[in-house]
Amino acid sequence: MNIENLEKYYKGFNLLSRKNEIDFESYIFNEMKKNNIEKLDYPILIGIKITDKCNFSCKHCFSNNSNFNEISSNLVDNIINNFLKENHPYKIYLTGGEPFLNKNIFNIIQKLKPYCKIFSIHSNASLITNDLAKKLSNILDKNDYVQVSLDGYNKETFKSTRNCDKFDDVIRGIKNLINNNIKVRINTVVTNKNLNFLERIYDLAIKLDVETISFSPLLDCKKVKEVYLPSDMAILKKFDAILEKYFSSEGKVKIIQDPIAVPWGNPILKNLVKESEFVCPAGKTALEINHDGTIYPCPYMYDNKFNMGNLKNSSLKEIWTNNRWMLLRKNFWSDNSKCINCESYQKCKSGCLAAAQLSDIEFDPRCEYN
Repeated sequence: MNIENLEKYYKGFNLLSRKNEIDFESYIFNEMKKNNIEKLDYPILIGIKITDKCNFSCKHCFSNNSNFNEISSNLVDNIINNFLKENHPYKIYLTGGEPFLNKNIFNIIQKLKPYCKIFSIHSNASLITNDLAKKLSNILDKNDYVQVSLDGYNKETFKSTRNCDKFDDVIRGIKNLINNNIKVRINTVVTNKNLNFLERIYDLAIKLDVETISFSPLLDCKKVKEVYLPSDMAILKKFDAILEKYFSSEGKVKIIQDPIAVPWGNPILKNLVKESEFVCPAGKTALEINHDGTIYPCPYMYDNKFNMGNLKNSSLKEIWTNNRWMLLRKNFWSDNSKCINCESYQKCKSGCLAAAQLSDIEFDPRCEYN
């Protein structure tokens, strides 16, 4: 394993990652840490699930494709009139299901986009025709992007993780976006099914001329029991191979690897970075709104026990400051004695809230100190 590559990457994290976003986010998080702030006055990152519908059936997906619910125009107007007009978040993203299955998506984008600096859409890109991409390019600007899920580098590897034969459609969709000057970010969910060819996905990203790529961890929960979760060391070794590609290509496709997804307890990593510029955003700076108005801390926590309230009954600001959410924050962060006294606390800040909650323990199960 090339430790120099890892050190070069993590120590230069600001320079290698999302330039416009990272500076603002790191500033916010550093100010929160410096001043012991547990949450912001309002969320700066808001996700909105606009549909449950999806044309894929991925085994590891947290979204529920068994229902065909969509967000109503009234709820979108509610979010705008009762929150966004007074509180402008840094970023708003649309998610699903597959957002482009919602026939009102362009109307939704046009309504929401004026209230944030960055607007993004999380899609599988399989439905994005050239005409659709052209229409989208007239709404989005240089700060905005489409995040595309891509877990394989060819038809066979794609099907093994996404459970469908739509690889060509996805690649066509990505090309349509890029040809219409829309920024594309590829997101790859790391599983045992694609671990051995992650660098080939990175090669494909270079070939497609996308701007950025991220590698997301697969959280340990009942939903993905059938899918073997790669060990932290296995992921770390494979990331080393990806970094070789990164440096040999002179960083042609920027890698977005937020430290929240990194196993800081690993002895190889713990001395590379003194202090992380990021903390888990769930409930501190971010939330997600379901199509029915229910608020959750993050996309991995769509469960009744993490239901923080509903916009039909309370305003978003009221929900953001309610007792249920305050208790969740205290239990995981400020009163979490298992983590606060840890030597790596300043690096991970208790790690991932969803990972801890889904595994029914008090800390991120990827931690090697506990």
